[in-house]
Order: sequence, then structure tokens, then C-alpha cells
Amino acid sequence: MRLVFHPDHIRLCAATGNDPLALWAAAATPLGREQRLTHSAALASPGGRHQVLRGAPAMGGQQDTLSRIQALLRGALEQHPLPAQTLVLWPYRSTLVEHSRLHPQALWNWMGKEGLRHPEARLQPVYLDESAVTLLDHAEEAWSHHPDRALVLGGADSLLDPDTLLALVDQQVPLAWDGEDGLVPGEAAVFIPVRDGGDGVRILGWDSCPTPVARPDSTGEHPALAQALASALTQAGLEASSLDGILLPPGNGAEGDREWWSCQVHLWPLRADIPEGVSLPREPDEDPLPPEPITPPSLDSGAATGHAGAMQWLLQLALAGIWMRHTRTIARSGAWPHVATTAVLDRPMVDERGAVILSDETDQEA
Repeated sequence: MRLVFHPDHIRLCAATGNDPLALWAAAATPLGREQRLTHSAALASPGGRHQVLRGAPAMGGQQDTLSRIQALLRGALEQHPLPAQTLVLWPYRSTLVEHSRLHPQALWNWMGKEGLRHPEARLQPVYLDESAVTLLDHAEEAWSHHPDRALVLGGADSLLDPDTLLALVDQQVPLAWDGEDGLVPGEAAVFIPVRDGGDGVRILGWDSCPTPVARPDSTGEHPALAQALASALTQAGLEASSLDGILLPPGNGAEGDREWWSCQVHLWPLRADIPEGVSLPREPDEDPLPPEPITPPSLDSGAATGHAGAMQWLLQLALAGIWMRHTRTIARSGAWPHVATTAVLDRPMVDERGAVILSDETDQEA
């Protein structure tokens, strides 16, 4: 089977509103609203809807996460509730087991009372604490058992846990600020309908790789992301040179830069400044990036939400699909090449590096 999703059918509401790209635009610059006038991600967003859901992230003794999650679910589904034959695969983490009000089943029951789903829609909570990318394996299995259902990957969860938030503040990382309420909350509701075949963005291959306990490993390399990408490319039957674009993990930082550097060395080895037999070049801050023609164009989502779990990873898929659709549109004017085949790289778990290969088969021209 071949899993396919259509960017126009994604139902999403992030902390900065129901603009699918506003979350990344907000996290990339210090101002939570003004940057949308100039940020490339915001310019790529369809419709330009920028409603802001106010509220600060849950920290310390604040217990307002539930109300914000419910508001996000309303924003994502109020206009288009989940239909009768839907089967939702809702990923969740161990921390939600301790907070029963945020468990998928509790939110699902509330959605039924609020009319955000049809009474006959079904929920399948998927516990993911080691690998978020395996949600796609669960999707294939669910499809084989429920071929009559319309499969949806999604749910609602926090993107930025309090410990991560405090660490970022201590490091003086520039985050999105709302003038009245403080930091833009890092939460989102996202629902991605997937089907077997047809037009849309095809998921050609995926894999994940655990990271070594000590990073970097004894050889000085950061191999996990490169290994995941190589495996996903093999599943897709593609070479690295076949990719038109790369979606980099959010919240890269110095370690993320070195991981991406290792990918370039292992998968795009046509570098004049690497002597034969040398597996890894000098550190990124000491060595220039490879020439533009070697690696495909990349989009850095910019959000400081690293290791945030499956919901962040689903947002990466949504962003990639929207990016591919946007480049198809503007390619007609000659302003930007069409990104038809993309690798989505992510660090959805603390000890996981994942890669998914997407191919845009939407709106094929004669």
C-alpha cells in the first residue's frame, strides 16, 4: 500500500491560530505576530489566517493546559467535524497517563459532547514513547484491519514542555512573545487524513534510528540522522541526489547542525574540500557549507520545540506538504523550483532521529 495525504485536507490549529505555518513563523523571530509580514513560512501559508489563541505555556502550578488544548481542538474541527467513518490514530506519551484529563480518550469523549466528531467516529490511542515515526507503521496495520474506515493521524498535545521552556529561557533563546500574555503557548491540534493511493503527497518511505547514549560517538560522527535518512531513501527506491528539498528538524542548535553536517558528508559526498578517505570534515563553524548544487534546497522550520514528540512530528509532515504545494504554485511563475520530492527530518523523541520521504503527486499537469 502507499499512504497519501492532501495538504488542503489537513485540519490544524496551532498556538498562534489556524494558520498551518504560523507556529514556525512565530517561533523563528522575537515577535509573535509582526514577523508574519516578512517570514517566508508565513508568506507561504494559504489564506493568511492569523487568529491568535492567547495564554502562556503551562509552568509551575498553572493548570490551564486543558482549556488551551480544547480551544485548539475547536479551532481545528469546529467548521469541519470528523465524519462518521473516521478512525483516528491519536499518539500520546507516558506523561499524559499521569494527567488523565489530557489523555486521548478523555479529550475524545469531550469532542463528542462538543460536536467536533460524529458519534460513529472511532478512536485508537497509540502509545509512543520510544519512536514517533512508528506511527506510520501503526497506520499501515490499522488500514489492514479497518479498510472501510477513513484513516486520520492526529490529536492534540503540548509542543513545548515546561522543562524545555525553562531551559530555552535560561539560554536566552529568542522565542515568540505576545505583548499581553507572554510566550505564545507551544501546543497544537493537527489531523491529517491519509488514504491508500490516489492524488496527493505520497509517503514513499520512513525510518528512525536511536541515537547513541554519548553524542557524538567515539568516531566524532553523529550518524543517527544520516542512517535514518539513508534507510528511508532505500525504502523509497531513491538516491539522495533525487531529492528536491529537505525539511530540517526544528530547534536545530549546534548539535543539530552537526547531525545535518553528517548527513551531507555521508549522502552528498561530492565535496572538493574533503580528501579521499576522510569520513567527516571539520566542524560546521570552521568549514563552509557545501556548494548549493550538491544538496537540495532546505527549509528550516525554526521552532524551538525539539524532542516534543509525535504531535511536533505530524506538524513537520503538514509543513512539508504545504511547502511542496506552495513551491508547485510559485514554480509556474519561475520564482522558485518545484519541490516535488522531499525528505522530512526530525528529532521527535530525545533519543530518536527520523526521516520520511514525500513525493508530491498532486495536480499533475498534462
